Amino acid sequence: MERQSTPGNAHTPYSGLWKYIRSSEREEVVAQPEWHIAGLCIVLRIQITPKWSNVLIDVNTPVDENTTLTHWISLRNFFTSRLFDRDTYKRNIKIFEQDHEVISRLTPLELPTRAQDEYSVQSDGMMIAFRKKRDELYRRGWGLDAKLYAETMKGVKAAVIPSPTRREDPKGWVFPEAPRLPVADESRAAAE
Repeated sequence: MERQSTPGNAHTPYSGLWKYIRSSEREEVVAQPEWHIAGLCIVLRIQITPKWSNVLIDVNTPVDENTTLTHWISLRNFFTSRLFDRDTYKRNIKIFEQDHEVISRLTPLELPTRAQDEYSVQSDGMMIAFRKKRDELYRRGWGLDAKLYAETMKGVKAAVIPSPTRREDPKGWVFPEAPRLPVADESRAAAE
């Protein structure tokens, strides 16, 4: 898990119901984005006031090389009546649409495999930390070789991600093992 705090935008005026509840001066809103490597789950914890918080969780599941299915849920401990659900939904959809507009215009479509090969800014800290962790796991032999998979697994409907138990007993498994990237750090891989 990686966390990064981001202060709120002090220049944007409140709108909707918020303008009647909050003071005209924007207070600092602390956001703590986190990621979890299993299934790539991203958690954004937003502390709006000392007592009000909002948590946005999105879980990303790769469908294929170019498609990711994202499920999300938004949790809040204020305005808990269903009357406020539509506004919360609208605000979240607006954020996702803004992200989509930016992302859909990015090139190249495929990220470099190494974090140091990209241009990043301070607000990219969470994703840089994720990519560094991904690079470490690749060096340990945990990366799947998508190109080799495409070449050697044609017609295979299911393959399993290798595990330490499968390495100890490689025979008798129902599904074939998905091809992995070569281990770059033999000493770490052996320790597992």
